[in-house]
Amino acid sequence: MTTIALNPPAEQLRQRMPVLPSKPLANRLDMRLSVQHGVLTAHLVGDLDGESAPLIVRRMADLAARGRVKLVLELRQLFSVDVEGLAALRDAAALLNECGGWLALVALRPRVRQFLERTGTADQFSVYKSVEEAARAETGKAAVFAGPAGTLAAAVE
Repeated sequence: MTTIALNPPAEQLRQRMPVLPSKPLANRLDMRLSVQHGVLTAHLVGDLDGESAPLIVRRMADLAARGRVKLVLELRQLFSVDVEGLAALRDAAALLNECGGWLALVALRPRVRQFLERTGTADQFSVYKSVEEAARAETGKAAVFAGPAGTLAAAVE
């Protein structure tokens, strides 16, 4: 049996968070994990708003508690974001930074990019055109998965 060392700040946050109902949030936003270009990538699909924002923070805290603190968020299918969704992204980035990691945003839809620019928060995130570009730029900081262990299961277990 493998023992996973938990990241203390992330585990403390995770313990303070309420248990979230999965059905209503799953209908608003989905997060799928993969390993692309050697980095753990979360693909957001749907709308990031007040209803779905707690899901993102919770899942980021779960990943961080398992030591997965270096992450690319692929937003190609994120259709909209509101102020509460933006706060969730900032909270997730702060959590990963506090745990010694980073968060990069890639493939922003024009509507999402414009929202970040209008709110004056675009410069608070590392934003790239593609996962490959983010992986190259963050290589010095990245948790790169390679070889037989470079599978999604190895990245998130």
